[in-house]
Amino acid sequence: MSSGIEVNREQLAAFLGCHPKAIATKVRHGLPVVQMGSRGKPWIFDLVAVRAWEIGQLEADAAKGREPDPGDRLRAVQAERAELELAEFRAQLVRIDDVVAVVEPLLADLRRHLDAVPAACAHEVAGGSVAVAERAISSAISDALEEIVERWGEHGLGDKRGRANGASPARASRRAAS
Repeated sequence: MSSGIEVNREQLAAFLGCHPKAIATKVRHGLPVVQMGSRGKPWIFDLVAVRAWEIGQLEADAAKGREPDPGDRLRAVQAERAELELAEFRAQLVRIDDVVAVVEPLLADLRRHLDAVPAACAHEVAGGSVAVAERAISSAISDALEEIVERWGEHGLGDKRGRANGASPARASRRAAS
């Protein structure tokens, strides 16, 4: 099982800066292979495992007192860079189950609050003008959405207008007046 970025023989050769046929020599010297190639079946290599092998080779050379080939050092640095890019990429991935676990209750909460809007403003709307009705409905929807922001802001789902706690100035003044 591979633990990193999988590449074929040609891609590995380009990464290592050598000819694809040189890969076979490296395999004979211990280069790790995920899948041996054959007719109709590509060679597959794991760049993280290749990097580890290259570092091992450099350490073995150093232990024997041999100076590393500058090309080997360059390839080791390139391999390390690829490993860091892979780690960064993996950190950006989010499992769909984790997203559903957060979004599903958020949507249920949003629906519950918005379903309560008509009842919350019915007494103000009954018999009033259109302007009074619009203000009452708008206020009830704003209150519902701000309660959602206050509750769900801890999950990074806060107000997009940059409010620290999701409370609007209008809501704050309504609360102060009550």
